[in-house]
Amino acid sequence: SNAYRSIISGKVNSDFSDKRSCSVGKWYYSDAKDKYANTPSYKDMDKPHSMAHEAIVKNIEIVKDDPNAIIYRKKDIINNFKTMEAASEELLNVMDRLVSERRELISKK
Repeated sequence: SNAYRSIISGKVNSDFSDKRSCSVGKWYYSDAKDKYANTPSYKDMDKPHSMAHEAIVKNIEIVKDDPNAIIYRKKDIINNFKTMEAASEELLNVMDRLVSERRELISKK
């Protein structure tokens, strides 16, 4: 992912703090809003999506001024990546629920 590449290389090429500009954010605030805003789980996407971005930003803050920090702060970096991965997994679970809920709403019509 871009997050891993950015941290490992020490070159940040994306604005990870802006959750609206990533592919999920673009989808969430446009197409998904039109299709899924009426589902119970739509609003549940925001928290794990935000948590993933926050974890990435923490890692960027660690390495942005000192690329060698990846060596002596590796525990912090790994923990932040674990947080990011857990949040991403939760986000995918919520997205699965979105699809199921939408199908259910459509079948009731």
